[in-house]
Order: sequence, then C-alpha cells, then structure tokens
Amino acid sequence: MKPFLIYVFLYLFLSCGNDKIKDNAGNLISYRDSVFLEIEGNLNYPDTIWRAKDTWIKALGRLERHLKVENNLLEWNVKDERQINMGENVFHFIIEMWKRENAKLRTGDYKLKYVEGNRYVVVPIVEGMKSVREE
Repeated sequence: MKPFLIYVFLYLFLSCGNDKIKDNAGNLISYRDSVFLEIEGNLNYPDTIWRAKDTWIKALGRLERHLKVENNLLEWNVKDERQINMGENVFHFIIEMWKRENAKLRTGDYKLKYVEGNRYVVVPIVEGMKSVREE
C-alpha cells in the first residue's frame, strides 16, 4: 500500500503544470510558493505606496527580475500578474510606468541610465550641459 501512495504522490507532484518563468538572466523561477504581493488602494496617490513601501519594493524587485533593455527600450517577459504571484493593480501600475518611460525614450529626448541591480531611470538628454539627474 505504501508504494502505491508514494507513486500517487509523486505522480500528482510531478504532473502539476510548469509555472516557471525565465528571468532576465535566463534562469527559470517559480513564484508558486512566494508571498502574494498586493497593495490595496489607489496607487496614483503616493501615500498609498508609501504606507505599503515594503510590499512596493518587493513587487518592483520581483518584476525587475524580468526586465531587460533591448534597442534602448525597457522590455519584460511577464504577461500577467498570476505568473509572478502579484496583485493586479500593482502589476499594471508598474507595467504602465515602464510603458510611459518607453514612450519618453522613443522621442529621442531621453536616455536610460543604469542605477543598480536591474533598475534603470529615464533622464533627459541635455545638450551642452549635464543633467542634474546624471550627477
């Protein structure tokens, strides 16, 4: 009886769908056992994000693992919030922020500046003088 139960357990365990997604380094990551990251409230209000800053930083970091730069634009390989165990509002807020940054980059008046980890900021290109943000 025990071998049968072990077989059933292994079958169920191994037959579960593949929920892994590649990060920007090509490593497969599963967020199935990760903490669900959610922030309640309107994220357009800075105090909402500030009250949940620890969750915000974790959510941003989780998405940044899937961020890369191609053709001087930010690109990510995550399609929806379920892939990375995150609340819909947080996921869409960050993705929309990156889309706005890409729109600025497409104008040619802005450029990407590497900060740390996998974080980039968009800064204006100022001819003849350094941007205050670049210092």
